[in-house]
Amino acid sequence: MRSVAATCEHLDWSPIESAASHSQLAGVIASLLFAGMIVLLTDRGKTIKHTYALMLLTSSFFILALDSFLFSVIAGERHAVAHGPRLWSLAACSVWAQSESSVACRGS
Repeated sequence: MRSVAATCEHLDWSPIESAASHSQLAGVIASLLFAGMIVLLTDRGKTIKHTYALMLLTSSFFILALDSFLFSVIAGERHAVAHGPRLWSLAACSVWAQSESSVACRGS
């Protein structure tokens, strides 16, 4: 039986290389959350449960939209290495905004 280290030596996985697919996945999930928000907003029988669900869906939507942006910035980094650290500074701003939005949503 081979060890885990021996098995994983030949794998060539990179978080930068997989960022494009993660960006697409976050975008698709965010669009499904947006569709769920629209369904709840157009429902005629509004209750307090709808309000709680909308709060959860709204915060999740914005966090996933920011995740999609962050992953797309990281995916573009491999093509723009010659242009300097501009993309990483955008990624840092995105992470800050994401952390602020998640703290604000949990605090309310």
